[in-house]
Amino acid sequence: MRGKDFRAGVGAVIINRDGLIFAGERIAEPGNWQMPQGGLNADEAPLTGLYREVWEETAISPDLLHLLEEYPGWLSYELPDDFNMRRQYRGQTQKWYLLRFAGASEDVSLEKAIDKEFRDWKWISADQLLNGIVAFKRPVYRQLFQRFSEHLEMGESL
Repeated sequence: MRGKDFRAGVGAVIINRDGLIFAGERIAEPGNWQMPQGGLNADEAPLTGLYREVWEETAISPDLLHLLEEYPGWLSYELPDDFNMRRQYRGQTQKWYLLRFAGASEDVSLEKAIDKEFRDWKWISADQLLNGIVAFKRPVYRQLFQRFSEHLEMGESL
């Protein structure tokens, strides 16, 4: 599904030592939680873009993130017709990575973030995040959580 109709991007499944996932509550859509993700710049390698996006959205320094796994292939989703945003693309296709956070809570600073994407953040289980993500992203998140399940706190209903 990668092509001109789909914006190329990256996403980060950031976990703490307990296997809980970093989730940010979107400023533009209160009550919707997601993992850091964003578009790739022209000619930017996916892993380079990943660390840039995480830094821009969370102010987490790349040296506090340890790469555990890369999702094989790209995962894509289409934006629904009624999605409230300026649409240049039909959807997104993303390269995802699993990272372990080696810092402390004070190493996350939404106030210092360059890209003000999130209003709040927390560590939650995979099933809690599935319940808080917009429906059109849920299939991508399920695939990620199934692939990375040995590292994640799954909760009760996944």
